[in-house]
Amino acid sequence: ATSTLLSINNIGQVQIGGATSSVPLGQLSILPGTTTVSLTGSLSGLSGPYRAYVQGRYAYIASAYAGLIIADISNPGSPVILSIIGTGMVNPKSISVQGRYAYLTAFDNGAFVTFDVSNPSAPVFVSSISTGLSNPNGVFVGGRYAYVVDGTNNSLVTFDISNPAAPALVSTVTGNGLSNPIAVQVLGRYAYVASRDSSTLSIFDISNPAVPVGVSNINTGLSGPLGLYVQGRYAFVANQANSSLVSFDISNPASPQQIGSTAFGLSSPNNVYVQGRYAYVSDSNNGLLTFDVSNPASMSKVNATTLSSAGGVFVQGRFAYVAASASSLLNIYDLGGSYTSQLEAGGIETGTLSVRNNLFALDGAFGGGLTVGNGALFNGSLGITGSTFNATTTQGKSSALFSVANASSSTSLFSVNYNGSVGVGTSTASTSNPFAKFAIHANAGETANLL
Repeated sequence: ATSTLLSINNIGQVQIGGATSSVPLGQLSILPGTTTVSLTGSLSGLSGPYRAYVQGRYAYIASAYAGLIIADISNPGSPVILSIIGTGMVNPKSISVQGRYAYLTAFDNGAFVTFDVSNPSAPVFVSSISTGLSNPNGVFVGGRYAYVVDGTNNSLVTFDISNPAAPALVSTVTGNGLSNPIAVQVLGRYAYVASRDSSTLSIFDISNPAVPVGVSNINTGLSGPLGLYVQGRYAFVANQANSSLVSFDISNPASPQQIGSTAFGLSSPNNVYVQGRYAYVSDSNNGLLTFDVSNPASMSKVNATTLSSAGGVFVQGRFAYVAASASSLLNIYDLGGSYTSQLEAGGIETGTLSVRNNLFALDGAFGGGLTVGNGALFNGSLGITGSTFNATTTQGKSSALFSVANASSSTSLFSVNYNGSVGVGTSTASTSNPFAKFAIHANAGETANLL
């Protein structure tokens, strides 16, 4: 082979892997070469898998004929199916997972369906809603909202999912180039939607989810878009009709600009996932292709693997998960890169961070939002600044929504229930504390005082 495996230039930069024309990014660069991507493991018999979403050690798969399939992928070379559930869905086409809940769109029965997946071996059906939907294609979940694009109604539909048992329709918006919208992604205050029939990339301002506002739409270079991924100031769209990957500069959402396009090696691309400087494109005819998009205006193919009927692609860490509907497979590919058993670094900048087990930090600052799926434990003080503090949970529980106890006992000193009841002190009630809208209780030998 003529590929460079190891290079050291005259200013001390070291590069492992990559094409001969690649330029080292820093003092040490480890890049995938033309043969780096390799098949690691595969799940078979999935009955038409359409999309997969990976969170931690589990893969959540939307299967056209089986419903929701959950697999343990902690050993990528030997993934194991844990559960299958089809309640409430007919032909699920898209999936998003946040915390303990999985959200799917069911195309044929027009439903937005929620499952509790806190126990991956026994997922529980939570709710299904079809309000505002007819044939939903894609879903994106961020914080307390789910954004669903509907192919028949040509709309972007927003749901409040703060109570997963009863999602509430917040808004439905049409126009702004929407025609059979197929994919949606939200970044900051904007929602980006790719429409198949109008061949457009539409941008909406969703800073007020109840009233989304169309900002712009563009179809330059697009023809039958099926896949969309937004990273930083760029949007990447996979186009099936003209077999291309197109890049847009969206730094000004009111005036997006097409800056690059490539068709090299593509035949029928239908999904794209971007991580760092690489875009991973699933192609129905040619499998999984990797493109270097470090310069979005001049994208170049790095490598390709063969997989018939390659559909949705999801990347976490060093692995790519590709659903193949016709062959009922989920293939897992090792994308290459480096493995370090121990690492101490003064500073790290990364496009995507996935932590499989534990994360320990002395300090942390979040410029955007933070979503905690199961629970949070604070050993020190907790300060909250802002206009509101919102705590939500599933209706129907008699336990406290918010509770404060002392250091030596689990007895509640102050509690707020889901139904709005507020209690101070302990309760003698056997089923609920507090049992009234405002209740003050005393411990044995004490007198309840209201000052």
